[in-house]
Amino acid sequence: MTSEVEQLVDQSGHVAFTSWLRRNLASGLVIYSGFYSTATPPGSGPCVKTVFPVVRGNATVLLRPEAQTDGSLKLISSGHRFGDPGFYRITEAGPGRIRVWYVRPLKEVFHVYPDVDGSVRTDHFVRWLGLSVLHLHYHITPVQEIQRAAPQAGHANRT
Repeated sequence: MTSEVEQLVDQSGHVAFTSWLRRNLASGLVIYSGFYSTATPPGSGPCVKTVFPVVRGNATVLLRPEAQTDGSLKLISSGHRFGDPGFYRITEAGPGRIRVWYVRPLKEVFHVYPDVDGSVRTDHFVRWLGLSVLHLHYHITPVQEIQRAAPQAGHANRT
């Protein structure tokens, strides 16, 4: 799988969005795309805003950042009502009109923390109606580290 992160900049040079595009390595087909920015919903302070294109609209998730005492970070999509952090489904409702649903039963938590090797780890928890439905673990390594290790790994395989 390939992973491309690009900043989308407006005419004044301000970063409007950051995009993340992941493709199947063999076919080149896009399997994941998302846009990232910040937003301040009425029911909270500043949040990370993620937007994912889906049929007839998008899924928008507002994640409230929460610094942890151990130096890690949690991003939490949990609220109680429209205007709070959480999951929103947005669809077309006719020419120039949209419909927005606040999907309160869907909650996500990303726990982002450093590993001892300098990389970043993330645990991603998804709950629906209070039930755990998904737990993913990410290990994020800077591309420079991968590029440095690649020649050494290739050399080690030849000997």
